[in-house]
Amino acid sequence: MAITVQDGEALKLTAQDGLELGIVDRIIPEPGSGAHTDHATAAHLLEDALKEALNELGQMSPDELLAQRYEKFRRMGEPEQPPDQD
Repeated sequence: MAITVQDGEALKLTAQDGLELGIVDRIIPEPGSGAHTDHATAAHLLEDALKEALNELGQMSPDELLAQRYEKFRRMGEPEQPPDQD
């Protein structure tokens, strides 16, 4: 049985869902035709994103990195709050 786009959306498996839920830090864009058709451009986009992330992380102390990571993973276990019903 194949998973459809609708299944992924319902299960919150999309990149945007991961970003909104705090599971991922950033979505790296794909080349217009998709990473599977333009490996060189996809690799360049990934390289740029990695360099930027490593530069940001390199500015932080080990204690800051640990605290940030701890908080990120603690938030992942929190249930979503339902919208207020008026």
